[in-house]
Amino acid sequence: MATAPTAGVVASIGSQVGETAANPFMVLANTTSLVLHGTIGEADVAKLKLGQVANVTVDAVGGTTKMTGRVTSLDPVATIQQGVPVYGIDVTIDLPNAQVKPGMTGTANVVIASKQGVLIVPNLAIRSTGGKRYLQILKNGEAVDTDVTFGIANDTVTEVTTGVAEGDLVVLPAARPTSSNNPRGGGGFGGGGGPVIVGR
Repeated sequence: MATAPTAGVVASIGSQVGETAANPFMVLANTTSLVLHGTIGEADVAKLKLGQVANVTVDAVGGTTKMTGRVTSLDPVATIQQGVPVYGIDVTIDLPNAQVKPGMTGTANVVIASKQGVLIVPNLAIRSTGGKRYLQILKNGEAVDTDVTFGIANDTVTEVTTGVAEGDLVVLPAARPTSSNNPRGGGGFGGGGGPVIVGR
């Protein structure tokens, strides 16, 4: 009787009794430690290192099912996919959801940096002129261009380290008109959109 060195689920059987033992007889899948295999572009690979935490979602079990993982492998050399250099990356999922099965697809967002209790504004509020980024702050009913210093950011918000205070009202840029019958942006505050509050 043959005994596997580790526990797992039989994923496939490649041989039959009596055949020459030239190929793997059986493949066992370890469902208690799953790895998400993916690629990342050359512009981002320098930001990554082994051990970084990632937030993982798996399409088949719903995007609201959040899991965490850690970067456990980074290819040292790029491969070319559709003419673009990419690097292989493995993220091992911590305590995977019981619904997650080998072969499913998912997404891992690696946490590059994290801060708590900082002032943040929506990315939509950030304006740019001549390569300089700034905010418009509502003061005495007027939108005032304000020089600020930005910190770390994600897909939705950006940290502001200087130039604003908690509770300040930041004016959002006006939405572009969607009809030729309405050539001007809506809202007051110097043609901007509604204000949002600087918060933590």
